[in-house]
Amino acid sequence: MGDETSHKQLTTPHAERDEQRIGLSSVAGRDFYEAVLKELERGQAIAVATVVAVHGSASARTGSKAIISQEGRNVFGWVGGGCAESFVIQHAQQAIQTGVPRMISVELNDEVFGVGMPCGGNIAVYIDPLMPPKRLLILRNDPTARWLAEWAIKIGFAVLPQAEFSGLDAADYIDAADYVVVSPHDEAGAMVLREHAGLVTSGLPIHARTAAEEAISLAAWLLGLDTSRSGQPLWRVKHIPAEFRPRGMPGPRRSQLVLVGHNRITESLAQLAVSLDWQVTVNSVGASAGDYPPPVCRILNDDAYELDDVGAGSYVVIATQHKGDHLVLRNILTRAPAYIGLIASSTRAALVMQDLKSQGMLELARGCVHAPCGMDLGARSPFEIALAICCELIEHRNNSSA
Repeated sequence: MGDETSHKQLTTPHAERDEQRIGLSSVAGRDFYEAVLKELERGQAIAVATVVAVHGSASARTGSKAIISQEGRNVFGWVGGGCAESFVIQHAQQAIQTGVPRMISVELNDEVFGVGMPCGGNIAVYIDPLMPPKRLLILRNDPTARWLAEWAIKIGFAVLPQAEFSGLDAADYIDAADYVVVSPHDEAGAMVLREHAGLVTSGLPIHARTAAEEAISLAAWLLGLDTSRSGQPLWRVKHIPAEFRPRGMPGPRRSQLVLVGHNRITESLAQLAVSLDWQVTVNSVGASAGDYPPPVCRILNDDAYELDDVGAGSYVVIATQHKGDHLVLRNILTRAPAYIGLIASSTRAALVMQDLKSQGMLELARGCVHAPCGMDLGARSPFEIALAICCELIEHRNNSSA
């Protein structure tokens, strides 16, 4: 293609609008992604429809994109004309409602099929719903609040600055947020609770003992509620609060976490573990020191996975992505660690457990091996999966040391 600026100089304003409609600038153009960001910043739920394959005759081309609003309007771009667009919009609205991406096939060769425009082709369209970030208001000022703000942003929440709500009535700033967290321990939090019952005061019941652990439990609770898609504001969702630790209870002993393998999940898990003051070791041929926070103990490149430093009391998470994970698990089990977590699909986890049974090692795995690992929070992104695993680690460790 020629220079974009010189190309636009040769087009009329009307032709330029047509170009945008047929997708020449919406395939991967900056304007397209700016339009996506604009809609999300306005608090609008949208779906991005992308043509991933074209067979036969069709007006759209592979890579063409469109932004569909929740109301069923084509905000930007082009994925086909006439009834094809209506068909895509219909599915885009359904995807926004459920929050689940989908792949659809638009048949342009058969009016009976439903699109009503026999152009002689077929297009495959991937529809990805995008939701604006939920607004989180943290009405507490302590170390837990500071940790929570950091973790909440990483799982997609927009944290509202408390300063913006100074001087407002409690009802006003609570109504401005989708999620509100308060502390029952301070006077201000107690006052808000008296006036607005049901605000979140505690997180996932994992026996959190430190500020960082409590923040992780709160972030996990928020994630679980958000992914449940109940349609209800957080403070209207009923739950049983976890017990808060008595004042003066000593914090947990320092624990050792060994990550076997390297990916985005292990990077996030190491970050969370370091915030908890855990000693972290990463063993992977693909890892480097730059991938992990400086306090990580060391990076090993032991492709034989000898794991000599794993012993009784160690916590191990296997993230080799199916590459020899069953062999690593066999080796680690003989060292009697406190916890072994396997990052894998349910199908793969079942195969690995079957391998342990065939080796006569199933009894060793009872109460120790978590496959697949992590609590069920509806996690999708690497950081969310790491958060789910970290909650399981905290619960296992704190229950063991209670």
